[in-house]
Amino acid sequence: QANVTTDTGAISFNALGTGNNDGLINPTNGAIAISANTTLTIQSEGGINGTNITSLTLTANDGISVNASSGNFSANAQTTINADADASGSGNLSLGANQALTTNDGSLTITANDIDLGTNVTINTTNAEIFVNDSDGTGIGVGNVTLAGGMILSGGELQGFITTGNLTLNTAGNIAVNSISNANSDNVANVILDAGGNISFGESVSTFNAIDAEADDGIVMSVGLTTDTGAL
Repeated sequence: QANVTTDTGAISFNALGTGNNDGLINPTNGAIAISANTTLTIQSEGGINGTNITSLTLTANDGISVNASSGNFSANAQTTINADADASGSGNLSLGANQALTTNDGSLTITANDIDLGTNVTINTTNAEIFVNDSDGTGIGVGNVTLAGGMILSGGELQGFITTGNLTLNTAGNIAVNSISNANSDNVANVILDAGGNISFGESVSTFNAIDAEADDGIVMSVGLTTDTGAL
């Protein structure tokens, strides 16, 4: 087991090697926990190799940025990423372009004010569940949505999530969905929307394989919503 923590400042890792064993995280076994009081930045030309770990936890108050230049971000275990641990709304998760985050059937929990995924980023848990939590309750926009201060998951970003299990989007605020295409949602077996406020589907039709929408303050349907393989 390995733990790295700062009480007041930031953490920045930069692993320059490019060989198979030169990645930032390459232990033989055990749990890895890295916690920064402000920002956590990980830059690794050799990738992030967590093939043999039992769990990976990354935590920061003011944001987490990961750029594995080789494209490899292999956790291969239960993974927890909290970029806004103090729920101040200042912590975003950023994954650089062309990265493949894999957990190999380990569940994945992401908590952040917002998620910024570069082009061609994939997040693959195989059969395990993915939980995405809005840290400060300012709401989640899915698709072509404008939401000041909230978490925006574009259609292209959604398309990078891959699981035969559930993708759960959770917020204490509202969720707005607009213009999600079949291609955007096709890699997730079932999407669960869980809002403390309301859920609205507006402007353009959205399509999911299957979807479950749960809202404390009601659901507003302005346009059609379709599923192409499962339940609604």
